[in-house]
Amino acid sequence: MSRERAKGTRFETQVVNYLRENGMKAARQPMHGSADEGDVVCDFARLDMVVECKNRKRYDYPGVVDEAEAERANANASFGIGVCHRAGCGEGKMGKSIVVMELDTLLDIWRVAR
Repeated sequence: MSRERAKGTRFETQVVNYLRENGMKAARQPMHGSADEGDVVCDFARLDMVVECKNRKRYDYPGVVDEAEAERANANASFGIGVCHRAGCGEGKMGKSIVVMELDTLLDIWRVAR
């Protein structure tokens, strides 16, 4: 396994563990090649959410959102979001990770949560 892939796998696992520790059902997804269905799938208000995890020094946030949305469609999930590692915030500070999504996704989540 390449160093970059190992770094990504470690971050995905940390995201899953953090979500589970805070009461959310979450699991890592197997790779699906060109029809990827996200790195993590979780249950939010009885709806499924696909999470695209990124652990890089620099981010293309619109690209992360586009990838999450494409993977949401592949998985036929309700929501697609990106979770990006925040520099200086290791496993003990997972809650400081950056979440990116379209504003419409935020409104959809809000509507479901009401």
